[in-house]
Amino acid sequence: MGGLRALSVPTLLLAAWFCPTGGDAQTSALSPPSVVIPGQTDEASAAPGGEAIDLDQMYPTSVLGPATLPGTTLPGTPLPASGGWGGCGTGCCGGGFRGRTIGGWGGRCGPGQRGCGGGTIGCQACPCGTPHRYWGRLEYIEWFADGMDLPPLVTSSRDPLPPVDEAGVLGAEDTTILFGNHSTLKGWRSGYRLTLGTWLDDCQHLGVEWDYFKPENKSRGFRATSNGINDPILARPFFNINPRDPDTEDFDPPARQDAQLIGYPEIVGGQVEAGASTSLVGSGLRMRYNLCCCQQASCHACGGCTGGSGSRIDFLLGYRYLRLKDRVMVSEELVTFDEEVPISIDVEDRFATRNTFHGVDLGVVWQSDWNRWSCEALGKIALGNNQQRVNVEGSTDRSTQEEEAENNGGLLATQTNIGKRTRDEFAVVPELGVTLGYQLTRRVRATLGYSLIYWSPVVRAGDQIDLDVNPDYLPPVEDPEGPARPRRLFHETDYWVQGFNLGLDARF
Repeated sequence: MGGLRALSVPTLLLAAWFCPTGGDAQTSALSPPSVVIPGQTDEASAAPGGEAIDLDQMYPTSVLGPATLPGTTLPGTPLPASGGWGGCGTGCCGGGFRGRTIGGWGGRCGPGQRGCGGGTIGCQACPCGTPHRYWGRLEYIEWFADGMDLPPLVTSSRDPLPPVDEAGVLGAEDTTILFGNHSTLKGWRSGYRLTLGTWLDDCQHLGVEWDYFKPENKSRGFRATSNGINDPILARPFFNINPRDPDTEDFDPPARQDAQLIGYPEIVGGQVEAGASTSLVGSGLRMRYNLCCCQQASCHACGGCTGGSGSRIDFLLGYRYLRLKDRVMVSEELVTFDEEVPISIDVEDRFATRNTFHGVDLGVVWQSDWNRWSCEALGKIALGNNQQRVNVEGSTDRSTQEEEAENNGGLLATQTNIGKRTRDEFAVVPELGVTLGYQLTRRVRATLGYSLIYWSPVVRAGDQIDLDVNPDYLPPVEDPEGPARPRRLFHETDYWVQGFNLGLDARF
């Protein structure tokens, strides 16, 4: 019996090392003596001489491994629950001890413990965060978008009867700009963003996430009418690079500011409409890979981890899609006051651009939790191809009581710049975000955040309008002379959108 008593402690210690605990492990017929953590003593395990047994002194490091840190447990013993959001909850996986894992990937957990399906360590054997497989977030967004620059498109004159060659002309003393010459379509835009994801392993080390966002489409319009009798002057300004004498049709230099009249007493009357619109949509699919995770104090440090809290850092790699579309339109409906043959003229210019980005998305997301509160910081950059498309269209319809004629080309969209053109450019799209959350229930929390997306380069519709016009190319075109203007432009700029997000986050 003395020999059996002498072997009981090391034998049971080795059994505890290799055998999992829990309901599926058979209980040994031998009742082990109370075992204490190194550095501590237990009265029940005192030696016959009355002195407590210290396991670190009784057995070498080759048997026990490095000394157990204060507050940890022996092999196979479930770790205590952590009270904070992101803590261990009901316990950790069995089989791991002080940085080691028995059996590698595929280790099992005892009853009541959260499964992690693989060889992770200590507190890391818990899922990194709350126990969930799927997550989703629906947010109401209120974003402020960068505006689109427009040249002067519609003008008037304060003088009710200015000289014909000065009516609505840019630079004239009485000319006022009714539409254009400013940045439009900027301001707050409502919308939504949806994010869905799932973990591919129980430890929450590898996951897939998809997101989609769409601010509301933004538009602005303008309309003015002149009866050609006593209404204000209406005109469309341009820079005449090939002026001609109205009587002789001979070239009359120098090039100068000019205007096409829409409303002028006893000459012409009608209405003009102008408008601009824009739309933005974005989506992405990415993998999330955990770089480090901290569940509770003295766990796996991700920076400043304390008891009752948790934090993690994930690396993001995936695909990013963005699309930005712009449109600018100016149309006229006018009638000339000719006693012999009145002429109705409809003129329309349309400019449209589309930017389509496809790229690789790289980034890092940091998440940290303090009891019911949580914080998330996101930093990403997408690198890829931006397909830029510019489409210019114009038309002029003339009609009298006897005939009608349709011509290709308007005032700022003529045969010199009409058409579709596409090219590919390398683009960069960085994104930053910060989100604060508050746990409402076990699975649902409210979120409030800020987002910033920057995109360069892009083409905007307003930047493709050239005010340089050669009247010889205005329809109907017959033997034009001089430079072909307006020009085909492919002017680039940058684009950004930023604002606030209010949403609900659910985890299952």
